Amino acid sequence: MTYRPATSLIQGLLAFAGFCDAGFVYVEKTRSGDVPCINGSTDCTTVTMGPYGYVDFNFWIGSLHVHPSLDLSQVGIAAYVVFAFLAIVKGTAANERLAAASRWLFFALALFGVCYSWYLQWLAHYTIHAFCIYCRISACIMTLLFALSAYELFASARKLSVSAPPGDIDPSI
Repeated sequence: MTYRPATSLIQGLLAFAGFCDAGFVYVEKTRSGDVPCINGSTDCTTVTMGPYGYVDFNFWIGSLHVHPSLDLSQVGIAAYVVFAFLAIVKGTAANERLAAASRWLFFALALFGVCYSWYLQWLAHYTIHAFCIYCRISACIMTLLFALSAYELFASARKLSVSAPPGDIDPSI
């Protein structure tokens, strides 16, 4: 399929850009505790250091209560690494089943990522009342990753439906 390597390459580059964006925020937060905004305001620090800048987990291991908290930039770094890995797998897979599974997994993760990213943008605008350009860049990258994965799924489904001869379709399925 000719479209797969091109979209996988673009998705890999977008994942790298997202990794750099999330990595910059993480490095700045750990180095100085302050994320400098491009326009000189403190909005980036307000958004990233606020209560919505972390993902809290709450679970029990036996009688031990564990309550770890992950920085959202760490979650973003991990997500973009997974996206880059899936882009490589689906772009280079010799097995069509592996490529199809990678496309579906990429689509599902990108759907979750785009919904969560824009939910966080909504929180930043209506609850925190601050604007972080790095968070907005990440949300836009996630939107592009989702759009490309949706295009790739629909293109592969269309190609399968066009390439199957009418006599080969089993009506009992």
